[in-house]
Amino acid sequence: MEKLLEHGIEIGAFPGAVLLAGSLEKDLISISRGWAEIEPRERKMTMETIFDLASLTKVLVTTPVVFHLLEQGELRLDDSVCRFTNAFRHNNVTIRHLLTHSSGLPPHCLFTDQEDPLQDLWNLELENEPGEKVNYSCMGFILLGKIVEMITGKTLAQTAQDVVFEPLGMDKTGFNPKEGFFAATELGNEFEQKKGAHPRKGIMRGVVHDGNAFSLGGVAGNAGLFGPAKDVARFARMVLAGGEGILAPATIEAMLTPQTPPGQEKRSFGWCMPGNYSSGGDLLSERSIGHTGFTGTSLWIDRGKDLYVVLLTNRVHPRVDSTEHIRLRPLIHNRAWSIMERNFG
Repeated sequence: MEKLLEHGIEIGAFPGAVLLAGSLEKDLISISRGWAEIEPRERKMTMETIFDLASLTKVLVTTPVVFHLLEQGELRLDDSVCRFTNAFRHNNVTIRHLLTHSSGLPPHCLFTDQEDPLQDLWNLELENEPGEKVNYSCMGFILLGKIVEMITGKTLAQTAQDVVFEPLGMDKTGFNPKEGFFAATELGNEFEQKKGAHPRKGIMRGVVHDGNAFSLGGVAGNAGLFGPAKDVARFARMVLAGGEGILAPATIEAMLTPQTPPGQEKRSFGWCMPGNYSSGGDLLSERSIGHTGFTGTSLWIDRGKDLYVVLLTNRVHPRVDSTEHIRLRPLIHNRAWSIMERNFG
């Protein structure tokens, strides 16, 4: 296992990585390798390093909070988005569409209105009819985060703290962290500057990498969450335990059930599911869900095996200039699943 992580560092897939994998009862693999930062100075990676979790925000925060509100009778999956906000113009888009990335909203749109970034969201046109096709959309999850805030009257960050982090003991996880040992991300935001983003300077540590989340004050339904591997593992064990008092067992089952039509990308609510070229590798059971984050983060949970793998890297540091992680990530997962099943199964 160590050799694969060290190989990733050698070929420039990422400066450093933390791998934490295990079962409902305990962690079975715990490894940190490489560097939390290489520019302007070297800082060694540790198991306690706090990462910008990027799009893991979608499944660690937005998806469970939306289902919490469903369980509380505050919304239904087939409610129109327009029920919650008149600013959104497409009344045939539902909560279900947003959760399954089938709303027709574009994958991404860089917010450029500095005074009211959400104006760019409200003005978006649909690329296709809702429900017609699966098209992964950060825009849809930003919208979900705003719907949560409209229903609760609280920030998404506070609701996540109350509903997910505090009950699970994820005490190092949250938005806009004030202190900690952070994995560095990009030098400025060169990747997004090429698309017209307002420039940011210096190495980012504890500041959200995603430009839209940054423009929304660091709290968004698509990105902005920070946390260490051990906290992500706590969330994974909650899923393996069938909700563990955080969510109802029926909700967990819904998250483990495909929600997209045959021939489309296989997804449940919020989560990816096993398929060709899965980031979770080739050994996943059908009862698996997972997600990745642009900064180099990944979580896969296999309820068929009762195992999970948390793989956190800082692959965008100091610049976004390598795609080596795309092939390496499933190789690492294959190795982790096989080690755990052979030695601890």
